[in-house]
Amino acid sequence: MEKIIRYLLPVFAIAWILSMSFFLAWNLETEHFDGLDYLICARSIEHKGQGPWLYSFTRPPGIPLLLSWVLPHIENADKKEGTPLRIPHLFSWLLSVLCLMVLFLIFLEIFKSKTWALWGACLLGTNRIYFYYSSFVNTDIPALLFLMTGMLVFLMNENSSNRWTAAFLWGFFFFMASLTRFCFLLTPLFLTIYFIYRKIIFKKNTHPAEWGSLFIPLILTGVFLYVLIERVFHFPFVTILKNITHDLLFVHGIHAEKAESCLEYLSTVFYANGWLMMALIPMGLYHALIRKNKTDVFFMAYLAYYGITVCLAPHKEPRYLLPVFPAFYYFSLSFLRDGYARYQNRFILFKNKICLFLLSSVFLGFLLMPVMHEWRQFQDPFFFTTYIRQLTDKLKTDDPKQQIFWYPESVFYPFHPRRYQLFSGDDFYYLFHLYSTHLSFFLNTKIQRIPYQGRYPRTPVFPGITRFMKEHDKVVINPYDRNYSSCDRFFPNQPLMVGELYLRHFHKIGDSLSSGEADNREILFEAEEDRSFVRLRTQEKGTVLFSSKGLSGEWSFFLKDKIHIIGYVSFPANKEITLSFDDFPVQVLQSSSFIVADLKTEWISVPGSDALKK
Repeated sequence: MEKIIRYLLPVFAIAWILSMSFFLAWNLETEHFDGLDYLICARSIEHKGQGPWLYSFTRPPGIPLLLSWVLPHIENADKKEGTPLRIPHLFSWLLSVLCLMVLFLIFLEIFKSKTWALWGACLLGTNRIYFYYSSFVNTDIPALLFLMTGMLVFLMNENSSNRWTAAFLWGFFFFMASLTRFCFLLTPLFLTIYFIYRKIIFKKNTHPAEWGSLFIPLILTGVFLYVLIERVFHFPFVTILKNITHDLLFVHGIHAEKAESCLEYLSTVFYANGWLMMALIPMGLYHALIRKNKTDVFFMAYLAYYGITVCLAPHKEPRYLLPVFPAFYYFSLSFLRDGYARYQNRFILFKNKICLFLLSSVFLGFLLMPVMHEWRQFQDPFFFTTYIRQLTDKLKTDDPKQQIFWYPESVFYPFHPRRYQLFSGDDFYYLFHLYSTHLSFFLNTKIQRIPYQGRYPRTPVFPGITRFMKEHDKVVINPYDRNYSSCDRFFPNQPLMVGELYLRHFHKIGDSLSSGEADNREILFEAEEDRSFVRLRTQEKGTVLFSSKGLSGEWSFFLKDKIHIIGYVSFPANKEITLSFDDFPVQVLQSSSFIVADLKTEWISVPGSDALKK
């Protein structure tokens, strides 16, 4: 019974959680915008910046470097049997398993007890933020892995005689954490705070190797980024530093509202592991304050550095809080361990093994409830719907001359799988984006972006499209004309539109009057491709009668001078309509040719769309 309480309960919980996250990693058909952006960066590194894949320097290179090793396997993934995202998802899952193992070793080093070390790993495993991101490609869990590995080496060698070797090792792991997330370049600040407190409280001097280790992450990161940016990608290194500075403050180029509440944000710490932790964490912090323990000071300095930094950032997401949880778990476990050691011979719940087993089971049940709630959210069919595959199947082409376009440029296609949030102020936790980089990754080609030209018109063909496109080129039309962050928190998904462009070049074959007269004039144009024709007849009161024959569908009328669009009007084919000169390009009356364009479209069933047209 004692071994069951000590080992089997937490081991069972960890194994159960890892099996669920493995199932998700194996079957997930979707990925966040950030994850696919990292995959694009990995492909760019693999090809050394050659080809259509551009590296986004707002993304730290740590994860793309690791992913570039497995990209060849991704390229050969069986599209029928499994998703091409399976390998990067399994790669992320493996890093999350290593993260639990390193936290176990940290608590084993601190508590000298496998029991408390297992419960510490169980606390992180049941964290709903950790569980959610363990199956997606992102930087938070890998950065936490490297950060905790550096902390483990530091704690194991704090009293070692070979300080210089230890200092280089933990400095190297802090460098890897910085390379994975630029904000960890501030890690030397945390160690500086700890060294100062250690000197004041424990009168212990800091070894020169420890002071020297503070510069290792900064120097290695600077040299590595210089070589990668200046020598491999041939970009000016200085201009990229601005993006790195943004990331140091968790900005990520997103200008979120400054009014985000720090108190509400920090409440995520309690929600992530359930309400039981709302009681344990404050008691653990109070317990640490009344003791004079060097490890307590270490984690206090860490919380002071990271907690204040993340709370001052204008943009807040729950995943940014992942690095603070190991410190909170340490304080909570210290409180429980000391309380158990003090009262184990006084209360029957602690003395009787059956009662202790029931108490431990209840404690584990409270821990498992949040992660089971997270698992329930993953039952939404959205996560296993092959909408990306459906979209790319419509866009695939065997003709290398055909191009694929995304309109409008720099606007995300946002959607929520369901009306679910981790807490009320969280706009980003379950918000997914679809963008042109996603299609570029799956289609293995560059997606052209058509500049945004004002509010999306009702007709599927818009002015300027023929400046960029040619016959049979394809386009994805994003129905949203504004950035996702400016939308309401929950909004209905409009279906995406995918189309193929068809062009007709018309030339003048008849003109009833001279080009200088406009009234009662009739002009006949004929298409070279299919002998269809368009008749224009000017009338009194500034109107023109427009009719066509041989066309089908909804077409758009362009007057094109070299590459510039002079006039534009949409019209139904094979119908006679009357337009005013205000709505009609008058220059066409003096033109000898013009273009008629049709973008034959269909709607793509995107998960969460309320009304889908077939």
